[in-house]
Formats: sequence, C-alpha cells, structure tokens
Amino acid sequence: MDLRIGRTACPVRAVIAKVKTKGILGMDFLLPTGGTLDFNKCELLLHGEHIRCTTRWGTTLHARVVVAETTVIPPGHEALVQGRVTRDFESGDLGIIEPIEGGGELAQKGLILARTLVDPKEGVLALRLLNPGSRECMVRSGGTTAGRLTPVVERDVLQAHAFEPGDENKDVHVPGHLEDLWKRSVENLDPCYHYAVARLLTDFADVFSEGDHDIGRNDWVKHHIDTGETRPVRQRPRRQPLCKQQEIDRQVQETC
Repeated sequence: MDLRIGRTACPVRAVIAKVKTKGILGMDFLLPTGGTLDFNKCELLLHGEHIRCTTRWGTTLHARVVVAETTVIPPGHEALVQGRVTRDFESGDLGIIEPIEGGGELAQKGLILARTLVDPKEGVLALRLLNPGSRECMVRSGGTTAGRLTPVVERDVLQAHAFEPGDENKDVHVPGHLEDLWKRSVENLDPCYHYAVARLLTDFADVFSEGDHDIGRNDWVKHHIDTGETRPVRQRPRRQPLCKQQEIDRQVQETC
C-alpha cells in the first residue's frame, strides 16, 4: 500500500493488527525516504518539507506554560507558583511540565524549574520554582513563559501533582508573638507578598518584644564620650507641676 505523509508517497508493506499505537514510522520508512526527526521542534523533515508532529487530536505535542499569578520568590527558597496552559490541552492524558531549551525567561532571572507531573484538566498547574541566588526574583502573570507541557501515557503513573489553594503560602511559619502582626501587615497586600512578609518577620523575630516582661533598658551597648578637660555642666532641677508629681514618683520607683 502507498503511505502518504505530506507531499511524499511511499509504498510500504503493511500488516493489519490490533495494536494500541495508531501508527509507527520505523527505520524501514525513514531510511529510504531520508526522513529526519527533530524532537526539539517536534517536526519531521521529509524531502525538504517540514511536517509538524501532532497528537491524535491534531494538536501539537506540547503546549506553552505561563505563570498565572505574579509571585515573588525569596533568595534561597523554592516556591509553588500557579501556572496555566496557553491553549486547550486536549490529549486527555497527564502531562509533564519541563523547562524549555536553554531555560528561557526563567533562566534569565536565575530561576530553576523542576519537572512536575500534572493533570491538565485541573486548569491551574503547579510550578515548582527554585531561586538559588542571593536576590529575590519576581515572575509576572501572563508574561512569563515557565516551560512546556508534554503529554505522557498514564500507564505506571501513581498520582499527579495538583495545585490546591493555599499551596503558595503553606510554608509560612511565623513565631507565635508575631502572628497577629503578620495578619495585620498582609491584610491589604497581594497574596504573592505574604510569604516575603513572613520571612522578614521570622528573620528579625528577636527584635520584637514578646510581652511586657522583656521591655526595658539594657547594658548591651556601651560607649565613651571624650570631653577632654571640660567640666560638667550643672543644671538646676526642673520644676514640675504638683499634678504630675505622683506620676513622676511612680516612674522613679519602676526604674529603681
């Protein structure tokens, strides 16, 4: 029988059998026709003709994945970022999110994308981004290409990674005495900044008082002022109104 692909027709020996695979182009076809498969572009080069490789639904084998929500990733941290596919992924199978060649826009920002198995039917995809640098990085929704989604066969797959609301902040742990401050601080902030505020409060937790028991003077810092031969200046005690004398006595007693 004659097999036609694009503008090329080639006589082949065919065997009718019940197999799951719709069709296989083997070496017995590629060698005589001089066909070349470009897996990076998902194209078949046949007699100078570029033929796009598609799924059985007629769509491309992989789809572009972009960031769905603007997120700030602190230095030295990994974050779960919401992503979405730029077109309908009609394969019906699971897909794997992987970096594009060279890393793309994420590599330019110094970020690393982990390969993740997802279910495209969920709509919102989980992107695992690592910031190994020393500065925070921001990925913007819609405009940042994260990677590409390629279908995989569901055979031998146990479970896909699904993105659930709150995943982006699940690693937020604030000391107990700062929880109220954190909640009030992020009340009017975009959710993408909640983690950054939590990290800031956690890193400087020892600066904040835990209660009335640790408020007061300390002798941790001492310094010496060289006044030379200058004699001390004596000042007369300032007179206070009688109505404030009781409060003054109370403060003096507390500092003693």
